[in-house]
Amino acid sequence: ETRAILRAGWQCAGREEQVAAPGSYQSVDVLGVPLVLTRDSDADMHVMSRTCRHRWMEVASGAGTAATLQCGYHKWCYALNGQLLQAPLMDGVREFPAQDVLLPAVRHELWNGCVFVNLDGEAPPLAAQLTGLSTHLDDYDLDQYRTVYSESWECDWDWKVMVENFVE
Repeated sequence: ETRAILRAGWQCAGREEQVAAPGSYQSVDVLGVPLVLTRDSDADMHVMSRTCRHRWMEVASGAGTAATLQCGYHKWCYALNGQLLQAPLMDGVREFPAQDVLLPAVRHELWNGCVFVNLDGEAPPLAAQLTGLSTHLDDYDLDQYRTVYSESWECDWDWKVMVENFVE
Protein backbone atom coordinates (compact mmCIF):
# COMPACT_ATOMS: atom_id res chain seq x y z
CA GLU A 1 0.00 0.00 0.00
CA THR A 2 2.71 2.47 0.92
CA ARG A 3 4.74 1.89 -2.23
CA ALA A 4 1.97 1.30 -4.74
CA ILE A 5 -0.63 3.79 -3.53
CA LEU A 6 0.57 6.28 -0.95
CA ARG A 7 4.06 7.08 -2.33
CA ALA A 8 2.59 7.25 -5.83
CA GLY A 9 -0.05 9.81 -4.82
CA TRP A 10 -0.10 13.18 -3.14
CA GLN A 11 0.30 13.47 0.63
CA CYS A 12 -0.18 16.59 2.73
CA ALA A 13 3.13 17.50 4.36
CA GLY A 14 2.05 20.65 6.16
CA ARG A 15 0.66 24.13 5.79
CA GLU A 16 2.24 26.83 3.66
CA GLU A 17 2.03 29.30 6.53
CA GLN A 18 4.34 27.10 8.63
CA VAL A 19 7.19 28.21 6.37
CA ALA A 20 5.84 31.60 5.30
CA ALA A 21 8.85 33.82 5.97
CA PRO A 22 12.22 33.66 4.20
CA GLY A 23 14.58 31.56 6.30
CA SER A 24 11.85 29.45 7.88
CA TYR A 25 11.88 25.68 7.91
CA GLN A 26 9.65 22.84 9.11
CA SER A 27 10.78 19.23 9.55
CA VAL A 28 8.22 16.57 8.68
CA ASP A 29 8.11 12.84 8.14
CA VAL A 30 5.92 11.64 5.30
CA LEU A 31 5.45 7.87 5.07
CA GLY A 32 8.72 7.41 6.96
CA VAL A 33 10.66 9.78 4.70
CA PRO A 34 12.42 12.60 6.61
CA LEU A 35 11.75 15.88 4.78
CA VAL A 36 12.28 19.58 5.40
CA LEU A 37 10.13 22.37 4.00
CA THR A 38 12.05 25.63 3.60
CA ARG A 39 11.73 29.20 2.32
CA ASP A 40 14.92 30.57 0.87
CA SER A 41 15.92 34.25 0.90
CA ASP A 42 13.91 34.82 -2.31
CA ALA A 43 10.82 33.39 -0.53
CA ASP A 44 10.81 30.33 -2.82
CA MET A 45 9.54 27.17 -1.15
CA HIS A 46 11.58 23.99 -1.28
CA VAL A 47 10.77 20.48 -0.08
CA MET A 48 13.72 18.14 0.18
CA SER A 49 15.32 15.32 2.11
CA ARG A 50 16.67 16.46 5.46
CA THR A 51 19.36 13.80 5.37
CA CYS A 52 22.96 14.88 4.73
CA ARG A 53 24.48 13.48 1.56
CA HIS A 54 27.71 12.59 3.38
CA ARG A 55 26.90 10.43 6.39
CA TRP A 56 23.09 10.47 6.36
CA MET A 57 22.63 12.52 9.53
CA GLU A 58 19.77 15.01 9.82
CA VAL A 59 20.45 18.59 8.73
CA ALA A 60 17.34 19.97 10.46
CA SER A 61 14.89 19.05 13.17
CA GLY A 62 11.78 20.70 14.47
CA ALA A 63 10.87 24.09 13.08
CA GLY A 64 12.24 27.60 13.14
CA THR A 65 14.35 29.99 11.15
CA ALA A 66 17.89 29.52 9.90
CA ALA A 67 20.25 30.89 7.29
CA THR A 68 21.48 27.39 6.44
CA LEU A 69 20.92 23.71 7.27
CA GLN A 70 23.85 21.92 8.86
CA CYS A 71 24.72 18.32 9.57
CA GLY A 72 25.86 17.78 13.14
CA TYR A 73 28.33 15.06 12.22
CA HIS A 74 30.90 16.60 9.87
CA LYS A 75 29.27 20.04 9.67
CA TRP A 76 28.36 19.92 6.00
CA CYS A 77 26.30 23.04 5.39
CA TYR A 78 23.47 23.45 2.88
CA ALA A 79 21.57 26.49 1.59
CA LEU A 80 17.82 26.55 2.12
CA ASN A 81 17.41 25.47 -1.50
CA GLY A 82 19.45 22.30 -0.82
CA GLN A 83 22.75 23.35 -2.44
CA LEU A 84 25.89 22.29 -0.58
CA LEU A 85 27.68 25.41 0.63
CA GLN A 86 30.45 24.02 2.76
CA ALA A 87 32.04 20.62 3.27
CA PRO A 88 34.76 20.84 5.92
CA LEU A 89 37.65 18.42 5.46
CA MET A 90 36.84 18.04 1.75
CA ASP A 91 39.00 20.97 0.62
CA GLY A 92 41.93 18.72 -0.19
CA VAL A 93 39.88 16.12 -2.04
CA ARG A 94 40.60 16.41 -5.74
CA GLU A 95 37.66 16.48 -8.08
CA PHE A 96 35.10 16.76 -5.28
CA PRO A 97 32.02 18.09 -7.15
CA ALA A 98 30.64 20.37 -4.38
CA GLN A 99 28.54 22.30 -6.91
CA ASP A 100 26.75 19.05 -7.82
CA VAL A 101 25.90 18.04 -4.25
CA LEU A 102 22.28 18.81 -3.38
CA LEU A 103 19.79 17.59 -0.85
CA PRO A 104 17.36 15.56 -2.97
CA ALA A 105 14.31 17.65 -3.87
CA VAL A 106 10.83 16.22 -3.50
CA ARG A 107 8.10 17.18 -5.92
CA HIS A 108 5.55 19.41 -4.24
CA GLU A 109 2.52 21.53 -5.03
CA LEU A 110 0.59 24.10 -3.03
CA TRP A 111 -3.18 23.82 -2.83
CA ASN A 112 -5.45 25.95 -0.64
CA GLY A 113 -2.61 26.73 1.75
CA CYS A 114 -1.48 23.10 2.05
CA VAL A 115 1.87 21.72 0.93
CA PHE A 116 1.43 18.39 -0.83
CA VAL A 117 4.30 16.09 -1.77
CA ASN A 118 4.58 13.26 -4.25
CA LEU A 119 7.37 10.95 -3.13
CA ASP A 120 7.81 8.98 -6.33
CA GLY A 121 7.59 12.12 -8.49
CA GLU A 122 5.27 10.46 -11.02
CA ALA A 123 1.76 11.54 -9.96
CA PRO A 124 -0.36 13.67 -12.29
CA PRO A 125 -0.60 17.34 -11.23
CA LEU A 126 -2.53 17.75 -7.99
CA ALA A 127 -4.65 20.80 -8.87
CA ALA A 128 -6.20 19.08 -11.88
CA GLN A 129 -7.22 16.15 -9.68
CA LEU A 130 -8.90 18.43 -7.14
CA THR A 131 -10.81 20.73 -9.52
CA GLY A 132 -14.20 19.34 -8.49
CA LEU A 133 -13.39 19.65 -4.80
CA SER A 134 -12.08 23.18 -5.23
CA THR A 135 -15.45 24.44 -6.45
CA HIS A 136 -17.05 23.24 -3.20
CA LEU A 137 -14.34 24.77 -1.01
CA ASP A 138 -13.82 28.16 -2.68
CA ASP A 139 -16.11 30.00 -0.24
CA TYR A 140 -14.06 28.83 2.76
CA ASP A 141 -10.79 30.65 1.93
CA LEU A 142 -8.76 27.67 3.16
CA ASP A 143 -5.52 29.37 2.17
CA GLN A 144 -6.22 31.94 4.91
CA TYR A 145 -6.52 29.31 7.67
CA ARG A 146 -3.74 29.18 10.26
CA THR A 147 -2.44 26.29 12.34
CA VAL A 148 -3.07 26.95 16.02
CA TYR A 149 -2.17 23.57 17.46
CA SER A 150 -0.35 20.49 16.25
CA GLU A 151 0.22 17.12 17.86
CA SER A 152 1.86 13.93 16.68
CA TRP A 153 2.29 10.49 18.15
CA GLU A 154 3.70 7.12 17.21
CA CYS A 155 1.20 4.33 16.66
CA ASP A 156 2.07 0.66 17.00
CA TRP A 157 -0.82 -0.40 14.79
CA ASP A 158 -1.70 -0.30 11.12
CA TRP A 159 -3.41 2.94 10.04
CA LYS A 160 -6.45 0.95 8.88
CA VAL A 161 -7.20 -0.08 12.49
CA MET A 162 -7.54 3.58 13.47
CA VAL A 163 -9.76 4.37 10.46
CA GLU A 164 -11.98 1.41 11.29
CA ASN A 165 -12.30 2.60 14.90
CA PHE A 166 -13.47 6.01 13.78
CA VAL A 167 -15.95 4.50 11.32
CA GLU A 168 -17.65 2.41 14.01
